[in-house]
Amino acid sequence: MPKWTKEQEEAIVKSGSNIIVSAGAGSGKTAVLSERVINKIQNGIHVNELLILTFTRAAADEMKDRIRKKIDKLPEFKDELTLLSSAYITTFDSFALSVVKKYHYLLNISSNIAITDESIVKLEQKKILDNIFEELYKEKNENFINLIKKYCIKNDKSLKTNILSLCNKISDYIDRDDFIDDVINNFYEEKNINNLLTKYKEFINDKKKEIMLELDNMNMYFDYDYCMALQNSCLGLLNADIDELHLYESVKLPSAPRGSEEEAKAAKANLKKLLDDLKSYGDYGTLEDIKNDILSTKETVFTILNIVKRYLSKVEQYKQDNNIYTFSDISRLSIKILKENESVRNELRDSFKEIMIDEYQDTNDVQDIFISMIANDNVYMVGDIKQSIYRFRGSNPNIFKEKYSNYSCNNGGYKIDLIKNFRSRFEVLDNINKVFDLIMDSNLGSAEYKETHEMVYGNTAYDTEKMNDFDYDFEVLEYMNNKKETGFDNSEVEIFTIAKDIKNKMKNKIKVFDKETSKLREATYNDFVIILDRSKYFDTYKKIFEYLDIPLTILKDGKLNASTDIYLIKNIVDLIIHINENNFNEEFKYDFTSIGRSFLYEYTDEYIFDTINSKNYKDTTLYKDFSSIKNINIKTSSELFNDILDITDFYNKLYKIGDYENTNVRIETISKLSSSLSTLGLSIIDFRDYLNEIIETKQEIKYTTFSSNSDSVKILTIHKSKGLEYPVCYFADLDHEFNTSELKDKFICDKSYGLIVPSNIEEVTSSVVKELYKKDFIKEEISEKIRLFYVALTRAREKMIIVLPEKETKKLEKNDNGVIEEIRRLKFMKLSDFMYGVKDYLGNYFKSIDVTKLGLTKDYQYSKSINIKENNTITDDINVEEINIQNDIIEDKHFSKESNKVSTKEEIKMMNYGTKIHEYLELIDYKNPNLSLIEDNFIKTKIEKFLNNSLLENIKDSNIYHEYEFFYEKDNTNYHGIIDLMLEYDSHIDIIDFKLKNVVDDNYKNQLNGYKNYIESITNKKVNTYLYSILNEDIKEI
Repeated sequence: MPKWTKEQEEAIVKSGSNIIVSAGAGSGKTAVLSERVINKIQNGIHVNELLILTFTRAAADEMKDRIRKKIDKLPEFKDELTLLSSAYITTFDSFALSVVKKYHYLLNISSNIAITDESIVKLEQKKILDNIFEELYKEKNENFINLIKKYCIKNDKSLKTNILSLCNKISDYIDRDDFIDDVINNFYEEKNINNLLTKYKEFINDKKKEIMLELDNMNMYFDYDYCMALQNSCLGLLNADIDELHLYESVKLPSAPRGSEEEAKAAKANLKKLLDDLKSYGDYGTLEDIKNDILSTKETVFTILNIVKRYLSKVEQYKQDNNIYTFSDISRLSIKILKENESVRNELRDSFKEIMIDEYQDTNDVQDIFISMIANDNVYMVGDIKQSIYRFRGSNPNIFKEKYSNYSCNNGGYKIDLIKNFRSRFEVLDNINKVFDLIMDSNLGSAEYKETHEMVYGNTAYDTEKMNDFDYDFEVLEYMNNKKETGFDNSEVEIFTIAKDIKNKMKNKIKVFDKETSKLREATYNDFVIILDRSKYFDTYKKIFEYLDIPLTILKDGKLNASTDIYLIKNIVDLIIHINENNFNEEFKYDFTSIGRSFLYEYTDEYIFDTINSKNYKDTTLYKDFSSIKNINIKTSSELFNDILDITDFYNKLYKIGDYENTNVRIETISKLSSSLSTLGLSIIDFRDYLNEIIETKQEIKYTTFSSNSDSVKILTIHKSKGLEYPVCYFADLDHEFNTSELKDKFICDKSYGLIVPSNIEEVTSSVVKELYKKDFIKEEISEKIRLFYVALTRAREKMIIVLPEKETKKLEKNDNGVIEEIRRLKFMKLSDFMYGVKDYLGNYFKSIDVTKLGLTKDYQYSKSINIKENNTITDDINVEEINIQNDIIEDKHFSKESNKVSTKEEIKMMNYGTKIHEYLELIDYKNPNLSLIEDNFIKTKIEKFLNNSLLENIKDSNIYHEYEFFYEKDNTNYHGIIDLMLEYDSHIDIIDFKLKNVVDDNYKNQLNGYKNYIESITNKKVNTYLYSILNEDIKEI
């Protein structure tokens, strides 16, 4: 029987009202929640009279398993095991679905509801919006025509994209109709506009306060006379009201005294930036001008909202006609049932003696409304507002915050705090408390950390089990890196820093606390984890760790759009359509080449070239296989997909590419999507277009990957790490800006600010309403990131190591509560800023490292693998390093470039053709080029440009090697590379590598050096290396 703390005991037995349990990291909340269930059973409540809601299905399964094991130890309650199987221990989505299915007749919909993926609905949503635009064009709606004139230049594609994005956001609102009506009926009323102007005045005053705070700090850098000169220069602007701001646009700061220190210059530059920012608001004019500008957006807003209303109505009708819904639809329907049917509310209310909600900090508005309608002063909520990190999914931490505040005063319920942490050593908790005492409070982070949320050390077993010569306090490793001097970017420096530290710790045989035995044991690689905010550098970690012989496992969800499988399936479907149409155009040839090269057929490039050249497609196995699929016009997507798998013997060929489990999961995911399309009666062409849409728009259809259980360092994102714990934790890649791309949206919807559209003031790109929204958005974003950082650090049991670039800092002011001034924390726009902000208070934990002693090298770019025997014992190391640039990588870069900027139609066309041109250049006969087979003039011109390059003027005198593959051994390492084009002359050899566009990249230089090293090792001839940009038509010698 576990020994519960006083607070845990209270959380287990307390009843009689709503209860909120604030359970800090490592406080044993899951154990408390499962024990509470047993307590209820022991007090005469059956397990199926409890509604237990969790955040994920995995958490629900774990909870049910915990309860089952506890009941197994209580033979007098064995009957509860039978009831457990039918008990509602589930996610909110699943419970809402059960309600809709049970009471479907009240909505006049079928009980056989199909839950479909959002991506499939999006395919139809685009068509619906296209049709609405066509209707409005035909109606010659004046307001709509004005909207087109205002926001469209060449076509309406961008406007449609922006409105579709807006529609999808508004559709997530549970009260979306009320929201639209409220904007139309109330937003432009004088009372609301005056409220906005009042907020704007407060906004401007905050800007002035920030300038005054900086002026006060100038005496740290300058003498009295210059500080007074600074203040006098700003005085007029600081005293000006909003109507007068535009009069001070010429205000300038006096020049800094000669010989001023760099820190002083930086301080003055920051003051100038703040001053310029304040002056810029004069562009909006007087308060009357601002009021008129807000009113001038009325027609635009109403026109857009009317489009949104028409769109939502048509989408809802489409879903009802086809009986398909997403989980967000189910939530809305379940609330509709409860709102309109008192008998259902009462039935559900009477069904459950208590409603228990885990991870309550992640509750959203929909869930809160739903629970409130079936509650009877019997809701038990467990969570930790400091770990609310899913705002991007719609979670609302203010729900927890408000209840916690109210229940603390016994208003509506009872509050219990579990602050004793049983996960981590004292030093770890002390370090975390010191950081968040300074940066988290109710305004930024949503919790008064220092006052009520500091973690208390609970696991005293650590006291006797520790290494006497080991420093358990956290380390902040700072480095100075100038890429122009070192040749390495910050990510590489950080990876080598972490790798070196892990190797040193393993070499020194550090010991960690074993939770099972409560004793120290020697650390293994499994005891180390690297936690990052994003997965951008995961592959680089993998390469460097492999190079350094450190086993590493990446823990992340897979994304279907990033896999080669979806490209292959899309190309196969496209090929089948072309065969059916007897259309052997360029797209057919591209599909044929792509599929022929794949693991399904493994055709050589020579065979593919000969087939395309002779047009003998029908003689190939590939063509015969897919032409055997008949009647595709009456086949469903699912039937066609199954035919493809059968004809190609897909599953049995997976052994050729390895990673069977994950590939199998991806194929099963595509199979489910094809079944959903079949349910909707969509055609094979729709299936092809849908796959293409997933690829082009990079829709994130995720699947759970399989990972190795071997002894290895783990790397994962902060979000993925939630709920996990590790002895030694590294944190890196902190020095990048928070993602605020949402602020760039043309149209923004917000409950407080309505529908935000661009200002009508000339030469002003934003608007006062958007500035107010931006202020709130940034504040919420920083709050979320503070909580995210808290989640990251609380994963550590025994040691934290933070790695970041070195930066000069100044001591930030604290408020009366001992927290860094909010005005300072509102400037924290990187995770690294949190640590820089506390540096002058916790400087003894910061240590400088010398990057020249890290053993930095680019050799890791040649991937290394270790040969392993069948019995899993390692034989003599055989290191294989690859210099291999595959077409799918080029293709990935191609799609990435499209997504990183708004491209014109012509630019997108060029990028699409780029990959095809690369393949032609691999297949062409350079001595006797026959371009007559190339039907596309653009492709033909690009190839002619390359053939006419001066570098190839003597090509007929050379020996030509296409896709030259080589292996060689050096220093007990085997190298493997594939050279796009190699020309061997009597006196020298030219190596040419094709790139789509960019030829300025250090990685390319290292790859070509690898090629050069090998060729020089087998010949006495001079070797030249070149990169050729297909799209830019230029060549660069490396």
